[in-house]
Amino acid sequence: MSEYPKWKYHKSSDPIVCNTKDDEDALEKGWADSPREAKGLKKSEPPAGAAGELAKSLEKVTANLKDAELLVTDLQDQLGKAEDHIDALESTIDDLRQGLDLPADEDKEPFSQDHENGQDEEETAPNKNPETKKGFTPKGSKSKTAKK
Repeated sequence: MSEYPKWKYHKSSDPIVCNTKDDEDALEKGWADSPREAKGLKKSEPPAGAAGELAKSLEKVTANLKDAELLVTDLQDQLGKAEDHIDALESTIDDLRQGLDLPADEDKEPFSQDHENGQDEEETAPNKNPETKKGFTPKGSKSKTAKK
């Protein structure tokens, strides 16, 4: 790939395009390959003013992006490990179910409507405690309907 045509920059002139090496060699002193070099700045020196602030901000964004990429990679590794742990736990649960002769998850009936509404089965089941049945009077006490 040829390096020509290429742009050349000067501190006090508009940029130009050199189409050949001869064109470039014919340039007077002060022409450079970048606007920064034409202004006499080294590649490591930030430009002054708003451009300098922009360059600093760009460096910070680039550093933050690299940090974010490392964080994403780390999170992906952690997620993979968590998925491995979940698989191992599911396998252990399946082994325990087989050992205890319990049905697999897909064989279980879904929760009842009452359970999903926050009511336990005990609350909705018929009252089997004789002391709390309507009309029950414990021994030694008088019934509300008893005659006086």
